[in-house]
Amino acid sequence: NKGFFIPPTIFINVPETSKLFKEEIFGPVLCVMEPFESIDEVLRGVNNTEYGLGCGFWTKEQKIAERMYREMQFGLVWHNTYNFNPYYMPFGGMKCSGFGKDLGVESIYEYSIIKSIGVGFAL
Repeated sequence: NKGFFIPPTIFINVPETSKLFKEEIFGPVLCVMEPFESIDEVLRGVNNTEYGLGCGFWTKEQKIAERMYREMQFGLVWHNTYNFNPYYMPFGGMKCSGFGKDLGVESIYEYSIIKSIGVGFAL
């Protein structure tokens, strides 16, 4: 009688081999990976998926953050926050999470055909 509702849910210590870890979940769900030993291990784990819409991480270390920005294979990367999507920020994924960007000024290029035309003047 009250409709369908999925309460916000947090899964912790999710192994990177889990379907929960590897597939995109559209709902109020957060997956926290198992403890790790190195940043290399984190990057291997999060990038080992066919999807790449969004992924977030928390760190106080700027050098680690900069490496994560460069090497995470996701269209949306969040640092010390999650699901930050203001209207001016391009939204879109990588890999099987779609192509192109919506929102932001970059979206205009996704819906435009840019054509260069050279004209020679007859003498």
